[in-house]
Amino acid sequence: MVGVLFARLNPSLQVSDSGKGTMTARWWRLILLIGGLVLAPSWLQGQALGRIRGKVVDSTGAPLELAEVQILKVQGGEDGIRLAAVGPNGRFELPSLSPGSYWLIARRIGFVPIRMSVTLEPGMRRNFQLELQAVPTTLPTIEVEASNSRFAKRFQEF
Repeated sequence: MVGVLFARLNPSLQVSDSGKGTMTARWWRLILLIGGLVLAPSWLQGQALGRIRGKVVDSTGAPLELAEVQILKVQGGEDGIRLAAVGPNGRFELPSLSPGSYWLIARRIGFVPIRMSVTLEPGMRRNFQLELQAVPTTLPTIEVEASNSRFAKRFQEF
């Protein structure tokens, strides 16, 4: 069928399934086989990649938006360090991770960060609920004083 379609696009080329034409069905099979072998490694590698999904919540189970989820491959490699955006529903996703050992880290201002060890096998999909504990935060008081008398006169008029 591919040969017939190609022959319609290029009428000067003779295509035959009988084996007598210049472009036989055997040649088409060989071309398709070689193309498949060239594309197979990338397809197989895509099948071997893993994924981590999850949700970041506080101690009451409420989703924490604006948290940061980071994954760090323990022994380097092509993944290295990656960050995931945490949406308003607290959900995150880290797709296309190669097999290996990772540190999964979640943090947000006002909460104690957590770090956990995660191992991914080829094609593994893991789901986590990461619970962060609130920390009371007190920021120091800041006092602002203006000392420029030129501006002070102008502002007194208001």
